[in-house]
Amino acid sequence: MATRIRGVALIIKHPETEQILTLRENEDKPWLGKLAGMWSTPMETIHDGEAHDATIRRLIHEELSDMPMSLFGNRIGAYLIVPGIWATLYTAHSATADLTAIADNNEVNSHAWVHPKEALELWLRRGAPEMIQDYLDHRTGVIRRYCIAPSMEEPII
Repeated sequence: MATRIRGVALIIKHPETEQILTLRENEDKPWLGKLAGMWSTPMETIHDGEAHDATIRRLIHEELSDMPMSLFGNRIGAYLIVPGIWATLYTAHSATADLTAIADNNEVNSHAWVHPKEALELWLRRGAPEMIQDYLDHRTGVIRRYCIAPSMEEPII
């Protein structure tokens, strides 16, 4: 039987602008569709038996240093990142624009507010472009059974 991994992802909206939170990956995990240096929305793997809301709380704690926010409660959809690996995308609204309290860690760094259209121009990990585009298009109930593979090398700008 093939391994099936589930995860959650967040589109976090700036408290005053249309910008969303992006972060940069520190680790190569090609089986998860990411390489060090790629940009992404926050994503986290669900542990066995863990509920989505518990994983989101762990994601906020581990990758965002407990950044204050409220979840919109909107579930945008489910995305097959790579074969066997699904992520469910939710939206949240940050209570602060200040990112200085977020500590870099082994997995992610360089947290930044970016307009979603500008985020689509970044070297994004697999699944992130589709998630950001669906957010921009105000879609919900999405089921993406295929996400486009990014270039395996960072583009030269």
